[in-house]
Amino acid sequence: MATKRIVLFDEIRGTMIWCVVLYHLLYDLVYLFAVDIPWFGSAWTEWWQETVACLFIFISGCCCYFSRNNVLRGLRLLIVAALLSAATYLVMPQQMISFGIIHLLSLSVLIFALGRPLLSFIPPPFIMLGGLLLYYVTFPVCNGYLQFGTWNYSLPETWYQNSCWFWLGFPTANYYSADYFPLLPYLWIFLSGCGLGAYRSKDDYPFWAYQTHSKFLAFCGRNSLWLYLVHQPLLLAILSLIWQLPYC
Repeated sequence: MATKRIVLFDEIRGTMIWCVVLYHLLYDLVYLFAVDIPWFGSAWTEWWQETVACLFIFISGCCCYFSRNNVLRGLRLLIVAALLSAATYLVMPQQMISFGIIHLLSLSVLIFALGRPLLSFIPPPFIMLGGLLLYYVTFPVCNGYLQFGTWNYSLPETWYQNSCWFWLGFPTANYYSADYFPLLPYLWIFLSGCGLGAYRSKDDYPFWAYQTHSKFLAFCGRNSLWLYLVHQPLLLAILSLIWQLPYC
């Protein structure tokens, strides 16, 4: 039996994609057009970027239960991610995205599709809380350690000497990606969202989660992939045009 669409998820995702647009606008102004924005790049903006990204990934995990074929969805995202890497390499190699958020989501969707039967045996609250806990523990994996409160556990240096494992969260010292979201720790945020999404089949959400509060944000949320793909070229084109105007 078909279940009702959780419009709130679309609206949250729509809000997050506009936060991404704003962040990239500021990033372009500071790092590509040399505009002085002193607070950009501070700890506050790093926290903002991480929060927006995690909410977007979390909601993407929730929305796996909207898809009729997550394998096909994951493969499509994987193709888009490959094209994105190729495009950034050809146009702006210094800003190449070798494993960004689209790459992460493509593999996460495929992992969910393969692991869904196993997840069905785990109570959703355990998936949600377990995912958040593992995200916290593995958050500093890219820096070579795990965190357990005030105690840190260093990972073997050899794990970071093979250039083939950057996608998992073990980049080499000279690895760079303009947008970098490896499986560790972000797969856990995605799976935590899947835990919340599991309630969809039972229509267990509050009534207001099914109501439309903003048609614009809901539309943006449903088309967030295309907005993500086109926003940066548009921003660069507009900013380049502005900077060429006489009064600039």
